[in-house]
Amino acid sequence: MQNNEKTAGTKAPSFLERLDAAGRAHNSGVDLLRILSMFYIVTVHALNWGGVFEAAQPGTGAFACSALLRAITMTCVDIFALISGFVGYSEKKKPLRIAPLLQLYLQVVTCGVAAAAVFMIVRPDLVSLKDFVLPFIPITGNLYWYYTAYVGLFILMPLLNAALRSLPKRTLRVILIAMFAAFSVYTCVADRFKLQGGYTTFWLILLYIMGGILKKCEVGKKIKPWMAFAGIAVLTAVVWLWTLFGLELSVFGVEIKRNMLYPYTSPAIVAASALYVIGFSKLRCGRFVTRLAAFALPSVFAVYLINGNDLIHTHLIEGRFAHLVAGSPLVMVGTIVGFSAAFVAASILLDRVRVLVFDLLRVPQALASIDRAAHRLVEKYIPND
Repeated sequence: MQNNEKTAGTKAPSFLERLDAAGRAHNSGVDLLRILSMFYIVTVHALNWGGVFEAAQPGTGAFACSALLRAITMTCVDIFALISGFVGYSEKKKPLRIAPLLQLYLQVVTCGVAAAAVFMIVRPDLVSLKDFVLPFIPITGNLYWYYTAYVGLFILMPLLNAALRSLPKRTLRVILIAMFAAFSVYTCVADRFKLQGGYTTFWLILLYIMGGILKKCEVGKKIKPWMAFAGIAVLTAVVWLWTLFGLELSVFGVEIKRNMLYPYTSPAIVAASALYVIGFSKLRCGRFVTRLAAFALPSVFAVYLINGNDLIHTHLIEGRFAHLVAGSPLVMVGTIVGFSAAFVAASILLDRVRVLVFDLLRVPQALASIDRAAHRLVEKYIPND
């Protein structure tokens, strides 16, 4: 009777208390970095899809400023993928789970269908049945390259984690150096490994391994946050200055170009991304920032899904920023940065509605039940020799 009275009198944790608990369960600095990487992605899309980089003429202030902004933000994908390995790896073996992938799939479907529904209301002439169907088959429909690549990575994560756990730290450090030399430095001048600038599952797998090595081997243990950020500034300057003043030549099939340091596979971009992870993982965030990161974390990937939606990409972003190159470079940069920040904030807030609806419909509990059922099937039908 006393236990029942105690249970009945216990208050459910408030929303802020739940955010505090979520913040304690994660590295808030790394979670904050996820948000920053999404801001970078939106900025890159505004520069590329928005037509800024194509419209800006070399030698102009607009070109110099857009090149600098691009040099800063091109770490976006590498940061996000490195975090997957940095967070996903653990010394303790984890049970196989499919719920995270199902959760991600439902997020893809919800964002895609919601975007099509909004356009159906505002501009029905721009929407077809395909826009409602393709979100249910995102890989077959080739909607999001990162989601497709991540699914391939997700399938291999248990194998990659087991390999990382089994190898000694010295061996992993040697592998990290070899991977960087072969798949980043060499690929910078000759893409013989067909990494396609980083838009492949193989590249995400490599970054996941790198992120896991960073964590297990405590790479950058003696690097303080300010040192990491100073290194990022230097690497960003190298990318920017090479774009403005670098050489253009071809020797024995090796191509030296001014834009060679921009791809995700670029050694400068990879190194800067690693420094971002090292620096942010050591940040000590206050309660407000911790709560902000915990609030945004479930919806961070929605920023990419909404920004990369074909309807939004085609009708709201494509070519919309090209006219800015004719005006003040500072106004151009301020407009793009302001748009990107507003887009990130709006996307997270909109997706938080999805989180609330999923909670009301008890979707997390349903996914947990599917996880348990899948585990029982594995235990029953797949031998453990």
